[in-house]
Amino acid sequence: MKLIAYSTASSGGMLGGRSSTSVFYTDDGRCKVEITDKPAHNQPTTHKKYYADGLLEKLSEICERYNVAGWTNLTGESISMLDAASGSDKFTFENGTTVILESKMAYPQYVYEMFQEFRELIKDFKGSDVEVEVTEDAPFTFASMGMMGFQTANNVNPKVDERRDQDVSDWAKFCRNCGTKFEGNQKFCAECGSVREKSASRS
Repeated sequence: MKLIAYSTASSGGMLGGRSSTSVFYTDDGRCKVEITDKPAHNQPTTHKKYYADGLLEKLSEICERYNVAGWTNLTGESISMLDAASGSDKFTFENGTTVILESKMAYPQYVYEMFQEFRELIKDFKGSDVEVEVTEDAPFTFASMGMMGFQTANNVNPKVDERRDQDVSDWAKFCRNCGTKFEGNQKFCAECGSVREKSASRS
């Protein structure tokens, strides 16, 4: 069964990094790859877009060998890791079948070998007509927060800095700036970098 689109995404680690890769056919029938990568919240986001004609055909061959189109009724696992990044992979086939794999699911046998083949092929594939477009977003800094009404790194309240060494069990569960949920002992928001504040009920 022919694979017509594949995407993978990962985010939520302690450093605030996130990444995504999409491989799909454009309206004119060409295979295009779009990659976004942000190693950490204080690092720039890199965007890459290029054509890789023939890549989806190669990925489809891998899917056929591992019968990925048959992985439609996978169950979830009860084990999860706090502060670990979570990810998902989506496979779309020409007959409309969609297979989605997520971090907490019980993966089929040999799934890791399949993913290794997938990622190595995407990384190393070179088409006969490759056009590359690379852009970078400005990295997050405390100075840039000042533009949004926040304190800059040079004006941070010393009391705030003391939170680095404190127990955060009584601090807010969600970022008051962007609403992102804090995990474990995070002291800074993984999405916007804001300092974690005390819970309103305990302040």
